[in-house]
Amino acid sequence: MSKNKYSIIFALFVLTLGLVSLAPKEADATVGGPTYIYDFRYNPADESAYYIEQSESGKGCPPALVRLPLVSGISETVFSCDQGSDLLQTSGRRDSYSVVDEAIAEITRTFKYVTPISLKANNISIDVDFLKVNYVTPDSTEWVLSRDFAVKVFQQNKKVYEFTLTGCDLVQPFHFTGYAIPGFNHKMLLLTSRKSNCWEGGYVGEVLNVLSGIDILDRTYTEGAYKYKSILSPNESTLVVFENEKVEIPKTIKDEPAQIEDIFTQEEKGVVSNDIEEESGEEGEEGSNLLIVFSALVGGLLVGYFLSRLVAKSRSENLG
Repeated sequence: MSKNKYSIIFALFVLTLGLVSLAPKEADATVGGPTYIYDFRYNPADESAYYIEQSESGKGCPPALVRLPLVSGISETVFSCDQGSDLLQTSGRRDSYSVVDEAIAEITRTFKYVTPISLKANNISIDVDFLKVNYVTPDSTEWVLSRDFAVKVFQQNKKVYEFTLTGCDLVQPFHFTGYAIPGFNHKMLLLTSRKSNCWEGGYVGEVLNVLSGIDILDRTYTEGAYKYKSILSPNESTLVVFENEKVEIPKTIKDEPAQIEDIFTQEEKGVVSNDIEEESGEEGEEGSNLLIVFSALVGGLLVGYFLSRLVAKSRSENLG
């Protein structure tokens, strides 16, 4: 083999090694990433909540400012990722998002902070139910993209709000926390944090909703519950809910007020009304069974008596 052939083989070998060495770096450029929201505030001028959204999917994105009107509950971007990228380019400070943070802080400078409150202290419970599976391609069930879930919010066993969101696993936890809005006693903000998709094992996504028709019972500020530039961490004010957990809703009682009061009195005494009904039902059923047996016994005796009379009469006639 000539030296030229050896040179060509060596060059191809070096090129192959170079491509292999580049492969891990290309793999690092994922298509997914976590998205979290933080720095919740309220603007009385337009009756809207504002928050910062940080998306790390794809190449990553500078912080964006999002507005959430309390009336419509439909969010809209006020300061976008593209605006932040342009600002980084023009400012020459591309190594840090600080210039973007400063621009957003100037917009929200006069806004009021919301108060992190305990959901449990406000008698709020949440139920999560699985709806359906979403696949990467509609004609294939090999790769799961996400799953849809229904979220039902209750206060004192009354459903006050319902919405849908995506998740990944049926066994994953869903984290919730609440915020009181200055000047509102029947509206609050609900933050949901969960694994929102199944890309590369799943990435966390967070969403903010406006809850209406609720009663703020306890506005006590929860220490250490302020949401910073990170994923929501469970604390004493949050609820951690799993799909297989169910919220027990009491059945509606349609009896007269006096009967309802009597039932509640029995329950207070430690007697469950359902048990009383079952016991009385068993006694009634037992009495009915005894009556049937007694009637059958008497009927049998009467039939036997008449049959014996007929047989005796027949014999006497034959003998005569």
